[in-house]
Amino acid sequence: MSRNNLIVSLGRVLQRLPLGWAQFIERKYLEFIKIKDNYLEKNGPIFIISCPRSGSTLCYQCLSCLDNVLPLSNVANLLYKIPLVGFYITHLFYQPAKSKFSSNSGFVNGILGEAEGDRFWRQWTGGRLDERLPKPNIRDWSHFRDVCRYFEVYHQRRILAGYLGHALDWKTLRSDFPKCEFIVVFRNPVDVAMSILKMRRDSNALWVSTFPIECSKYDAHDEHAAVSLQVYWIFRRLSECWLDGGIPLVYEDLCAEPKRAIGDVAKRFAVLGAENCEKGLNCLPVRFSRRLNSSEQDRRDAELIESSLRALEQRFIPLHLPPSVNLNW
Repeated sequence: MSRNNLIVSLGRVLQRLPLGWAQFIERKYLEFIKIKDNYLEKNGPIFIISCPRSGSTLCYQCLSCLDNVLPLSNVANLLYKIPLVGFYITHLFYQPAKSKFSSNSGFVNGILGEAEGDRFWRQWTGGRLDERLPKPNIRDWSHFRDVCRYFEVYHQRRILAGYLGHALDWKTLRSDFPKCEFIVVFRNPVDVAMSILKMRRDSNALWVSTFPIECSKYDAHDEHAAVSLQVYWIFRRLSECWLDGGIPLVYEDLCAEPKRAIGDVAKRFAVLGAENCEKGLNCLPVRFSRRLNSSEQDRRDAELIESSLRALEQRFIPLHLPPSVNLNW
C-alpha cells in the first residue's frame, strides 16, 4: 500500500465525512464503562522522540513487535477522527511477525503498517512538524487520553507513537501524560545530516521535515550549514528529553544487535517484564544492514557538516550524547 493506493484514497474520502456522530458514540461508550475511574495506576502512551533520517521508523517497527504495545497504524491514522475504532482494528489484526522492517522515507506499506500520523497528532495533541506554526488554542486531549486508558485497562497494551513532531513538543506531552515514557533515538549526527542533505537534493527542497524555531533565519544557500543547524537543535531537544528520564536507543546498536537493544529498552517499561518480551524479540532479525557513504562527494559533505556542527557546539553548548554516539564521521 502506497500513499496513492486506492484504499488510502478511500480513506481520505472518509476523513472528509462528518464523523462527529461516530466520535460521540465512542465517547459515550467510554463514559459508560467508566474508563476514567480505571486510569490512576496506569502508565500512559510511549512516545518515540527522534530526529528525521535517524532510523526512527526502524526503531518504531522493532518496538511494535512487543506484545504489550499498540502502534498507530495506517488505518488508525486514516480513521483519526474515531481513534477508538482505528486502534481497535489495529489491536485485532496487527501481526508483527509479518513485518519486513522496510519503509520509504518513513512510510510503511500495508493498511496496518506503522504510521507517523501527522494528521492524527494535529487533531489530538496539536502537534506539528514546523515550530514556526502557531499551536491550536484548543486541543482535545481528553478523548485520546480515554482511548489510551481503554487499551491499557482492557487489553494491557500501551499506545506507541513515532511522530517526528513530538521532538518539538515533548515537554507538553510530559505535562499532559505525566506517566508516559519517552524513547529517545540517537544516531551519529553527521550521518543524520548527510541523510537529510541527500533528501533535500533528491526532492529539490530548501527544507525537509522537522523545523525547530531556532532555524528561522537559516541560510538557504548554504545547504551544509542548514542541515547542520537543523540536526543540532533537534539533538538539543533529544538530549534534554534523555536527561529528563527518556530511555536512549542508539540506532547503530539496534542495527548491530536488534534483540539486545530492544530488550534493554523493553525492560525499562513498568508494564513490560522480561518474560513478556521474548515472543516479540523473536520477530527481530539477527542484525540490520547499514548503508555506508563512501564516495568522494560523501567525504566532502561529511567534512563540511562535521565542521558546521562543531562550530555550533562552540557557539552554543556541546551536544549531550550517549557514549557510543559521537560527531566523528
